Amino acid sequence: MFLPLHSEAAGRVIGVVVAHFRASRTFTGEERSVLKTLSYGLASFLASRRLLAEREESLRQAERQRRMLTAVLENLPVGVYLAEAGTHKPLLANQLGVETMGKQRIEDDGRVFYEAFTIYRPGTRDPIPYTELPLYRTLATGEPHAGVVDVISQSEGGGIVTLELQAAPVRDEGGEMFAAVVVYLDITERNRAEAERAQIRDELIRTQAQALAERSTPLIPLGDDVVAMPIVGTLDGARADQVIEVLLAGVAARKARHAILDVTGVPHADTAVAAALLRAAAAVRLLGVEPILTGIRPDVARTLVGLDVDLRGVVTLSTLQEGIAHATRKAQRR
Repeated sequence: MFLPLHSEAAGRVIGVVVAHFRASRTFTGEERSVLKTLSYGLASFLASRRLLAEREESLRQAERQRRMLTAVLENLPVGVYLAEAGTHKPLLANQLGVETMGKQRIEDDGRVFYEAFTIYRPGTRDPIPYTELPLYRTLATGEPHAGVVDVISQSEGGGIVTLELQAAPVRDEGGEMFAAVVVYLDITERNRAEAERAQIRDELIRTQAQALAERSTPLIPLGDDVVAMPIVGTLDGARADQVIEVLLAGVAARKARHAILDVTGVPHADTAVAAALLRAAAAVRLLGVEPILTGIRPDVARTLVGLDVDLRGVVTLSTLQEGIAHATRKAQRR
């Protein structure tokens, strides 16, 4: 006898029961009814066992996927926080996420993320309204949002933590948003490193500029008592200050008695040049140093005369060699 097992749940025959008899026989109507009931009962039992096995397998697969997701989340180098749409209650946060915020666990006291922390604008102590936070804006609009905020960490020692935020909606198969996720990265150390690099770069630029400036206005020692400074190029206000600074520092360090300013390389003279020369001469004279001006070309001399520049008290000679000879003779006599 072949007894088909028809499952109404599956809508098909899911098996067959085969019975063997020692001799041929004819089934009565009552026996046929019992066998039919038996076939449906067996079919329901087998279908239930199969459904249970499939559900158990689905649960096993779901657990595997949950474990894989947990492993991925816990090993991400960023914090992850998931909030429920509508209530804004926390659904999920990885360990790095709660630790970044100075917590040991996700909030379970009924508070939502913007009630648990005071969040500031970067680099200030101006609180940001929670309505401007990327996660809140995503929960409100269903669109991705990003931003940067400062948070006072509640870990031991406190301190300000700067976070870079990226929020996005989480939708079901029908496109309905049921949650929103925010991914945040602690960029405090990165910002500090960038600030240190910027400071080092600025210091390097300043040092290079200072070295270049010193090379452009070199102070040359010509003996124990004599220094010379050949000036080449345009002499504006900023460079005049630099000339005076280098000159004063040099004569003070070497205890010089004569300072030669050679202007052979100055292309033209105007009021600024004349004022710079007089300032330099007056500055070294206050230190007890004799200023000697050399290399004044005829056109520069005419300009200085036309500007009615008073060079009294300043020794003026035509060439640097004459200036050196003059200073050397006075030093020898002394």
